[in-house]
Amino acid sequence: MSRIIRIEHLARIEGSAGLEVILDSSGQVQKVSLQSELLRGFESFCQGRSALEMPLLAGRICGICAEAHTLASLRALDQIFGCRPPANLRRLRRIYFLAGFLRDHLTVVSLFGAPDFGPQKGSPQALEFLRRTGRLSPFLRLREKIHRLLELVSGRRFQGPAALPGGWSKPLLLEEVKEIQALSQEIRKDTTGYALSLAEDFPPAAEPLPPRPLLALKKDFEGTSLGLLYPGGKEEHF
Repeated sequence: MSRIIRIEHLARIEGSAGLEVILDSSGQVQKVSLQSELLRGFESFCQGRSALEMPLLAGRICGICAEAHTLASLRALDQIFGCRPPANLRRLRRIYFLAGFLRDHLTVVSLFGAPDFGPQKGSPQALEFLRRTGRLSPFLRLREKIHRLLELVSGRRFQGPAALPGGWSKPLLLEEVKEIQALSQEIRKDTTGYALSLAEDFPPAAEPLPPRPLLALKKDFEGTSLGLLYPGGKEEHF
């Protein structure tokens, strides 16, 4: 006699989803079905809009990695308008990208991954897991610093409106540059301490995983080709 296992709501993902697993009489999986909100409609409501609106719209595709989508759209507009951003602007965009990248990974590891490991594994509430392990305050303080850096660079803490083809609409004052430099040092120090602390809750693997390369753009988001970055410094581009 077959058995059906239904998980009506999958948490810690973008959108809402459900899972159905069908087992045979011996308990072996016969079929797995995932139901998800696949249609977001972004392509439809972008039609007929000004190209200059695209970085703002693309930044709303995801509630986590807004900066990456904004900059991907901005790169496309740079090419469409034939713009070559100057060196200082590329540096500014890189700060914006890396700050968002760090905030995204901090969020994903802390709220989506870590609750399933360590002494409090299986906690249904990710924030409760961080509170029980004494990491909620460090997590929130670090996010606050990253958000302040994003605000200084883009004019808003999330989904900043400064992106323009070949440019950037928010100028930086000297005191803001100094604050960005100080924040960057604090964020680097706090991130290192937080990551080492969080790693303590991850159990060692029964068998060490073989080293795996990282698939990435050649020079972060400004790269023009994909590459494999191997442990030890070897690179392979294509």
